[in-house]
Amino acid sequence: MNNVIKVTIWGESHQKYIGGTIENLAPGIHLELDFIKNQLSRRRGELDLSTPRKEKDDFEIVSGYYNGYTTGEPLTIIIKNKDVDSSFYEKNRYVMRPSHADYTSFVKSFGFNDNRGGGHHSGRISAVLVALGSIALQILFSKGINIFTHIYKIKGISDISLLNYIGDLNELCFKLLDKSFPVIDEEVEAKMKDLIIKTKEEKDSLGAILETCIFNLNPGFGGAYFESLEASISKSIFSIPSIKGVEFGLGFDFVNFKGSQVNDE
Repeated sequence: MNNVIKVTIWGESHQKYIGGTIENLAPGIHLELDFIKNQLSRRRGELDLSTPRKEKDDFEIVSGYYNGYTTGEPLTIIIKNKDVDSSFYEKNRYVMRPSHADYTSFVKSFGFNDNRGGGHHSGRISAVLVALGSIALQILFSKGINIFTHIYKIKGISDISLLNYIGDLNELCFKLLDKSFPVIDEEVEAKMKDLIIKTKEEKDSLGAILETCIFNLNPGFGGAYFESLEASISKSIFSIPSIKGVEFGLGFDFVNFKGSQVNDE
């Protein structure tokens, strides 16, 4: 994915700033800052469903952007960390929490890592991914390529699969982009939220399956093998913390069909 556009992210959960840089963007690309702001707001989610940390995610583009357009120089965006309490982490410097990257981070850095809030491995860094992704989305939209994601499944509760959706995908795309909790079926959405709140009260957590749809993309992207589109997407997806699996199309469910039933049309 970095063959044309090079992306760098940096910063730690309790440092002053987190941020990222995109290199090799063409000059003259119009960017709506309000769109980035709205996507960062969606990332924060609803307070009763997500982390108790309250960050406004105020951001600033400090290079590569002028008068509403990219300049062609590396574009750098910074986000200030404000809601920070490091007291727990300072008292428990050598306590490795389960379900976190504390141990691997400690080993990788020979003990010099900033463990506060998970450091560079914190979910806080996802704010940078969302900000940079919002820029990429605007570029794709300008070329008529639409991409959107919804929450397909949480534990035993499933939304409508995009494989079975018969409505207007273009309309659904922009409808879900405006939702803080992107689920197609409103009844399913309510059940998922109730489950999340209950699990949070039990001081536990949940995993989920997301479905992403890309349409209006011309054929022919990617190489034949190591740089295929699926290989490149998979590599980038697994760079997001907590991702443990990826499927394309029917994925592992292909095993339930004959080849003649799953030919492209």
